[in-house]
Amino acid sequence: MSAGLRGLTDSVTALPTLAFVLLLGFVAVYSIGTRSPELLAQLLAWAGLVAVGVAVATGIVLVVVRSIARAVGGPLAHVEAEASDGEVVLGRGDLVDVLRWVEPRLPRRISRPYAVVVPGARGLSVSLRSQVVIVPWSRVRAVRRRRVRRGLRRHDAVVVDLSRAGGGRARSLTLVPVVQPGLLGQRPASEQTLVLLHRRIAAALPPGEPAPAWGTPDE
Repeated sequence: MSAGLRGLTDSVTALPTLAFVLLLGFVAVYSIGTRSPELLAQLLAWAGLVAVGVAVATGIVLVVVRSIARAVGGPLAHVEAEASDGEVVLGRGDLVDVLRWVEPRLPRRISRPYAVVVPGARGLSVSLRSQVVIVPWSRVRAVRRRRVRRGLRRHDAVVVDLSRAGGGRARSLTLVPVVQPGLLGQRPASEQTLVLLHRRIAAALPPGEPAPAWGTPDE
């Protein structure tokens, strides 16, 4: 609580300083513009170039950081999957949002390129390294196959349809299995891996649950 109040106080204190700096900048630009329009045009051009350069550099840094996260996270996820008899799936997309819908206590600031899913006795375990969410089988309505878009590519996926405890609208957990490693990250898993994951989840459903949706993937 005290840390939150301290952060709020610091933010409120910083606002007048930021406003003062912006005011000084406006006065300086106005003064230069009234005295020398040519100099003002040059300054604005340089400012535009600097802004473009910063944007490009930021984009490059983000791409590098994401590539490093994939390169490091992929092997670690596969080691965890081998140890737990699970499957590695893509962690991006709406996976974390759906898991937070199941477990509201899941931290908001969590991002992992890959996750590990393990069908168990209690439910479907989804591991994001430091965070593990177990989806109870009672929340699973059906299991099916479909093709989904992730980035610029379409992938075959296993979709687990869920329902909110006590009723409410349903949501779906989309699992895109991958294998290691590809040139630009993990490669999509084979059809055999998809079929196996589908069957493992369907077989783990307790008696009385809706029949799994077998057959060809939905387009």
